[in-house]
Amino acid sequence: MGQLMLALVSELVSEQQQEVIRQQAGMYVKLLLSAEDEAIKERKLRQWSELNSQLKAQIKGAVLQTLHSATSRIAQHTAALIIGKMGAIELPKVRICFPPSRSSLSQHLTYFCTSLLPFAIGTLVTYPAECMARDAANIAEQRHRNVS
Repeated sequence: MGQLMLALVSELVSEQQQEVIRQQAGMYVKLLLSAEDEAIKERKLRQWSELNSQLKAQIKGAVLQTLHSATSRIAQHTAALIIGKMGAIELPKVRICFPPSRSSLSQHLTYFCTSLLPFAIGTLVTYPAECMARDAANIAEQRHRNVS
């Protein structure tokens, strides 16, 4: 399983590879990590957990590198799906999901903060702000009625 995943993520991360090949390679990795049937799912989870930690780190590193793809948003999206699957496997077991390299972590936090966070914050701030403005208007109206 490990060598196959490493070969697949090598295709996923390759900027020279066709976009459809990158996407298919990534989706295959995702399928190697998940299943609907509980028995198959458990077998896949066991295989993943038994992989050599160095091999896992190489696989995770390539997937993370794909998030910075300059040529393919589809490859980035596919990498995000794989990261979600890896996180679903490892977070419940209180494992560190990705190598604790400070430079790598810094790069990914920077990407998150500059690319994804503004959108998320914009969405989270705009909606409550609209609600608060509406509530403030309602309170002001009620006070006006009580004074009159």
